[in-house]
Amino acid sequence: MIAVIMCGGKGSRFITQDNIEKPLARIRGQTLIETVLRAVILSGQFSRILCVSSPSSPYTTQLLEGKYGTVDKIDVMVAEGLGYSSDLSRALNSMRGQKVLTFPSDLALLNVVTVRKLVDKCTPSIHNTCIAAVAEKSFVSSVGLTCSSLVAISSNEYCYTGVCGFYLGTSISEKPFKEFYSIVNEIQLVANINTAMDLALAEHLLVQLNQDCL
Repeated sequence: MIAVIMCGGKGSRFITQDNIEKPLARIRGQTLIETVLRAVILSGQFSRILCVSSPSSPYTTQLLEGKYGTVDKIDVMVAEGLGYSSDLSRALNSMRGQKVLTFPSDLALLNVVTVRKLVDKCTPSIHNTCIAAVAEKSFVSSVGLTCSSLVAISSNEYCYTGVCGFYLGTSISEKPFKEFYSIVNEIQLVANINTAMDLALAEHLLVQLNQDCL
C-alpha cells in the first residue's frame, strides 16, 4: 500500500505573525508535516510514501527534500498547486492498479495506532472505489472542533477528515470513483489545523490525551 501526504495547500486561513507555512507549524516542538510523516512511517503499513507539495509551500518542500530526500521509500512531488483535488489527481494518476491511503498534513494528533486503524477500515477491495474516513459532526463538536466539509449519510451529518483510501483502476479512462464511508470517531483523526486557534486547541487536546494515558 502507498501513503500519500498532501502538504501543498496555501493555508489561507492559517495566519500567524511570522507567516509560516501551515505544514511547518509546530506542536510540541515538531512540525505538523513531520508529525504525520512519523506516524505513517512507524505504522509499518506502507511500501512507499509520497509527500505532495506545491509552489505554495516552498519551505515545506525544502524541509522534505533536505531531510527525507535520500530516505528509501519516501518521495517528494511538487504538484502545480492548482488545488487539493487537482494535485491529488496528479499523484494518483501515477499509481494505477495500486491501493493508496491519503492523509492531509495538518492532522496534529495523528499517531501510529490511528494510522493502523485507518488502513484496516479504509482499504477498498474493489478497483475504482474509495473509502473516506468520516467522523460524526456531534463528536467533532463535542471536543470543540468544527467541520470544514460535511456529508449527509442516512439523514445524519458527518465531517470529512481528509483521509481516504483508494483502490485505483489500471486505466486512467475508467469510470469515476465510487465513494464509500467509514465512521472513525477519534480525536487523533479530527484535529485538523485550519487556523492558529485550531493549533492552540490541538495543544490543549494533546495534554488531555496524555493525562488520560497516565
